[in-house]
Amino acid sequence: MSGSNACGIGMPTVTFRSAFLTPRHYLSQALENMNETGFRVALVVDEEERLLGLVADGDVRKALLKGISIDAPLTEVMNPN
Repeated sequence: MSGSNACGIGMPTVTFRSAFLTPRHYLSQALENMNETGFRVALVVDEEERLLGLVADGDVRKALLKGISIDAPLTEVMNPN
């Protein structure tokens, strides 16, 4: 699916669902997702897309500074709903 920017140039459309990750995802995947979508937050949802929590880019930075592995599950750093 694609849209247009102000100049009429076709660009991929990014929706909030692009930020959906599950509790089984890792910090590294959240960073990749944020980079790809341009959002500064990952929305952690269950199988029925119910919000379980948020992981913001600052949460990832703080976790890494505390020594939490980049391969840690999102549940270790997410802010629960």
